[in-house]
Amino acid sequence: VEYLEKYPELPEDPFSLDSLLDHPKERIVDKALGKLEALQEEGKLPKEKVPRSLEQRLKSIELTSTDPEAQARARLLRDKVRI
Repeated sequence: VEYLEKYPELPEDPFSLDSLLDHPKERIVDKALGKLEALQEEGKLPKEKVPRSLEQRLKSIELTSTDPEAQARARLLRDKVRI
């Protein structure tokens, strides 16, 4: 959290963003999800460079998030990056 407060711009590294999807704070998960969505839309998230765990982390957000919008966003991104 301290790192993210000091450097609010998230990296364009899919592996770092993937690990942030497990963060206990929903605002951080939301930021990581947003950055992954942006990378995917910009063509910077090719399937061969997607972490293997990303699909499962997105599925976890679909199943456990209390925010229906986050669930829908995770589902849509998971469909786009499915390995």
